[in-house]
Amino acid sequence: MASYNKIQLTGKLNDAPDVKATTSGHSISKFTLIVPRIEALPNQRFDYIRVTAWRENADKTANFKAGDIVFVDGRILTDSYEDASTGQRKWTTEVDAKQIVNFNEVFANEVSNSATLPPNSESGSDSVDAAPIENIPIAPVDESAFFNDAPTNEESENELDEDVPF
Repeated sequence: MASYNKIQLTGKLNDAPDVKATTSGHSISKFTLIVPRIEALPNQRFDYIRVTAWRENADKTANFKAGDIVFVDGRILTDSYEDASTGQRKWTTEVDAKQIVNFNEVFANEVSNSATLPPNSESGSDSVDAAPIENIPIAPVDESAFFNDAPTNEESENELDEDVPF
């Protein structure tokens, strides 16, 4: 069953991820993602969101650096514990990452791949630069065809009103 608990974040790494191994040998990575609040542009504010990744995702983050732009898809986890020094209940919130993409690596690979592309065979030229694509005019659409309020059948205004056998 699909979960309603889903979050997608894009932000900048505050520090390099802390990657460790558990006692059972699984990799775990913890890092903080700095996510801007877009609606607060005049007084730019940021949320610092803790993210935890496990196994392959944790291994993937081992090469991430502070300042990398990262996409995280996961779920929100909340937990609580009793603080031993004060005796008060403390709450924690973090994201359990199911997918992680480092945009810095994606775009670095894109730039390096574009340098090794074969020459454009359609242009007949040996250079990578191709002639610009011509602009093709598109005929305007008559919007009144989409917003015709007059019913086609005088008995019913709704085309979906039919005799249904159930």
